[in-house]
Amino acid sequence: MSIPKIQTSLGKSATNYLRTTFNVDIKIEKVNLAFLGDVQLNEIFIRDHHSDTLVYAKNLTTSIFSYRKIIKNKLEFGQIALDDFILNIKTYENEEDDALTVFVDKFDDGTESDKPSNFLLTATKLKLTNGYVSISDENLENDNPLFFKEITGETNNFKVAGPNVSTEIAALSFVENHNLKIENLSSDFTYTKSYMSFKNTTVKTKTSSILADINFTYDRADF
Repeated sequence: MSIPKIQTSLGKSATNYLRTTFNVDIKIEKVNLAFLGDVQLNEIFIRDHHSDTLVYAKNLTTSIFSYRKIIKNKLEFGQIALDDFILNIKTYENEEDDALTVFVDKFDDGTESDKPSNFLLTATKLKLTNGYVSISDENLENDNPLFFKEITGETNNFKVAGPNVSTEIAALSFVENHNLKIENLSSDFTYTKSYMSFKNTTVKTKTSSILADINFTYDRADF
């Protein structure tokens, strides 16, 4: 498994599996399998439905609890460490759904949100280092993209069940596009097709502290 040629072949096999199973455009340059289920993925690219970059990560390191469950679309991981990553959430001209929503919909098997989904991804902990997230909409006049840079921190009990995402944000720090530095964000976060919630939220900057429960409900076209 330590031979570069074999690692490159494993990366291509993983890419082909994801493309065939979920119709998503993913490229993994190298897969390194170590002892005790440890896995490292290098140079991960996920392209959106316009072939632009949706997600990029230089390195993703994790451990797999069960290879058998992966075959059944149940991806159960231990800690996931994600380094030097980019997420671009763009709504293209004359489209209602943003690129991330279009991507997430590919994992939706049509079941109701309160029922088990065919696709499940879990991680005990998600460690983020040097992340960048941008949000833009080509349908808005004079749209200035919202972005967050230098994202670093941890979340616990990360879960993707079909199109639904949830995690316990333990501590995140980042700088937003007005150069406001968030020194600490913690929250119980949930995202679905119809609502997004931030329970037990704490937001701290150098000069302020906010405690709140925040709830957004929306139609997909208004998100």
